[in-house]
Amino acid sequence: MVNNELLNDTRVILQRWCGIDFDESGLQIDRESISNWFEKYPEADGWLKQYWMFHCAKTTKKEKMWNTIEKQWGKSLMEKDYAEDHITLDSVIANAINRGPLRERYMVLRKDRADTPAKKEKERFTYLYSMKPGKDGKIHSLQEKTREKLLKNIAMYLFSREYHPKEQKFILLYGDKLLGWYGLDDYKRERKKWYFPECVWGDPDEKPIMEVYSQEKGWQFVKMAINQDFLEYFEIRIIDEEQIKDYDKSKYWIIKDMGHGQGSLKCI
Repeated sequence: MVNNELLNDTRVILQRWCGIDFDESGLQIDRESISNWFEKYPEADGWLKQYWMFHCAKTTKKEKMWNTIEKQWGKSLMEKDYAEDHITLDSVIANAINRGPLRERYMVLRKDRADTPAKKEKERFTYLYSMKPGKDGKIHSLQEKTREKLLKNIAMYLFSREYHPKEQKFILLYGDKLLGWYGLDDYKRERKKWYFPECVWGDPDEKPIMEVYSQEKGWQFVKMAINQDFLEYFEIRIIDEEQIKDYDKSKYWIIKDMGHGQGSLKCI
């Protein structure tokens, strides 16, 4: 059972992280603990608002636009809804409690075994896939930012599979979470932003790396899987920090996530 005061403290911290003003009167909170938390993490105070202000394309009337967003979000975030696919303060807290303490995780995968692996850093993961012809009959190369998305899709799949039955191949993929990790807005819900059926693997029979069960266009969540033979061949795993020492870095890539948006994956 979680202490109500602790839950209220967490709500207030999330509110301040959003940079949205809420009425805290009547809440049973530990103001000293909250103050100490923001002294330890000062960059978290109003982070979302600052991020939005920085990336907003408009150069004028930003504050007015933010006030509109604050009014809309302030109402929806305070709703008493614990569903995982509906973002409220309570659902965020409930999901965090369900998943347990934060853990530093890494993705590990086998390096290119070819005698002449790619030398350019931006091409270091091209050995993972082949490209099949597009609708125009031509084979198109994959941009570096799309390779990063493919790696994030694989990581998202492996993370999500931990919360599914052990032998279950497909996972339930929430679109807003994946696109949030990309740092992209998906208001059009375009499948091409995250689904790359042209990426194949296998010799001699090439098969798609990604497999999607749902064919709906206006997606919010779909069933998705990564080719199991592909995962095993490249020994792709999610590991904890203390497991890093078990891997030879001359043979394996160990990838750390530095946040969201393009360029957020780093090989250590």
